[in-house]
Amino acid sequence: MNLLAKVALVSALGAAVFAAPSLSSPTGPTSSGAMMSQVSEIQQQILGDYRYVQHLQVVARKERDVIKLNCVNDKLVQMKPEMNIADRARSELLVESTGNQRTSFEMVVKAGEQVHLLREGAESCIGQPLLSTESSNTFTHPQIPDDPNGNTFGGQLEPPAYASPFN
Repeated sequence: MNLLAKVALVSALGAAVFAAPSLSSPTGPTSSGAMMSQVSEIQQQILGDYRYVQHLQVVARKERDVIKLNCVNDKLVQMKPEMNIADRARSELLVESTGNQRTSFEMVVKAGEQVHLLREGAESCIGQPLLSTESSNTFTHPQIPDDPNGNTFGGQLEPPAYASPFN
């Protein structure tokens, strides 16, 4: 039952992240209240992404796959400084004047985008493919006619040479 609750929580967090509005807007909010509300949404998204990657770490441990675990741990280590940057920029946003609020807001947005990219990287470590970056596999075969009865290369083929130590 506990596993079912965890799966429901992870799916709810995933649905909330994908239903969330885009982090980067061309103009962005202009008032400090709008900035703070969007920053709190970004902080929630960052926390959700971090928790999901921790869940992926547990999955890799249960599978006992060292390669996957190392990859996910690497993504977690890269997430920590981005989370610290976002926290510091959020605290600066609360105390600074209007001119510096814009740069702090942009730092939070960039950190949120970076954390989300790291989450996608951790998903690919576990084996869940990224749909946005998958490429199609196109194979082009050579245009040689496949006729078993005829000589497709035209002309006479030489018999193979015999290996001799005296040649």
